[in-house]
Amino acid sequence: MTAQYYNKQGQSLLETTELTLYVQPSVQSTSPIVAYLHPSILLTGEPSTTQLVLINTANSPLYNLSVTLSSPSSYLNQTLITSSFVPPGGELSIPLQVYVPVSGSISFQFQAQYYDQQRTLHAESGSVGALATGSIDIVETGISTVPSVALPGSLVSVTATIVNYGTGTADGLLASVSPPRGLTVISGSTYYVGDVAPYTPTTFTFAFQVTNFTKPGTYIIPVNLTYTNSLDELQNSHLNISLTVASNATAFFHNFHSFSSGHSSLPKFALYVSLIVIVIVVVGVILGRRWSRRT
Repeated sequence: MTAQYYNKQGQSLLETTELTLYVQPSVQSTSPIVAYLHPSILLTGEPSTTQLVLINTANSPLYNLSVTLSSPSSYLNQTLITSSFVPPGGELSIPLQVYVPVSGSISFQFQAQYYDQQRTLHAESGSVGALATGSIDIVETGISTVPSVALPGSLVSVTATIVNYGTGTADGLLASVSPPRGLTVISGSTYYVGDVAPYTPTTFTFAFQVTNFTKPGTYIIPVNLTYTNSLDELQNSHLNISLTVASNATAFFHNFHSFSSGHSSLPKFALYVSLIVIVIVVVGVILGRRWSRRT
């Protein structure tokens, strides 16, 4: 598939991608049993819940149905399914827990035995297919700002650290922000993060203009994350980042505290000298006034 579009600067861009489709195979058979998984997309690296659906397409019932499941690359919580009676057109839905270690196409084989109305034993085999992909769970784990205190009328950059706690990679992750009133994004509202592998801390940064009329407080900035999984399915998730805007008075005391509690000996020495000078000047003024009164 080829897509052509224009960006904000009016430049014509062309992108080419491939679409992956999975089609459940249709097999013409005289067997009255039709089997499939629902849903047919499973997660890798963690247990997935699905249903094995069995349908009797014959015009007569099935008796003492027994189905044995197996898979060379997956693990099932149960492998033997039995039913004493399945009416014509009847459907059985059996919950299954499946663990798939790797992504891709997987197949489950089944062996079925049953009796027809004439009490004749039949034995059949078949398979059901599914696709497996890793889960994606992106969580914000930290926020930092430069400068550390945002003021009305100032510029501030916000960096968010995210971690993917899933089992699959988020491919081509794109972060988009929608700042609230009082904040204007100045570095573009989208940030291309790239591929985010599981348990790998990754960052993205946005710059904002704090308007002169922005009131002090904490502002919540919604972020939309867009990415694809290993099956090239487009997915979205959301998170929030916060930015605290202080008043000018609060910023003064914050900066003074940061200055006075710094680790450098030179700022502390300068502060002490300044305090001593102020004390000497005050004492000198007081003594001078007393001396002038006596004379």
